[in-house]
Amino acid sequence: MQSLAVDPTGRYLYIGVILKADQGKANLFRWDLSTPDTPAVDIGRTGGRDIRALAVAPDGTVFAAGGRGVQGK
Repeated sequence: MQSLAVDPTGRYLYIGVILKADQGKANLFRWDLSTPDTPAVDIGRTGGRDIRALAVAPDGTVFAAGGRGVQGK
């Protein structure tokens, strides 16, 4: 894990992870805290290898900011 953010309701925890290399795998996950025994689900990826910052807006929109290796999009 490299970054964490909770949605305004407190139900979802968003997790940004670091990957060894950009292999097309997800690096952004959402964990439903109302079912803690269920694993987090992947919800996307940035173009780089890691996500160093995450934020969730009051309306629940997830903003992810990539880190090293990310090209502008």
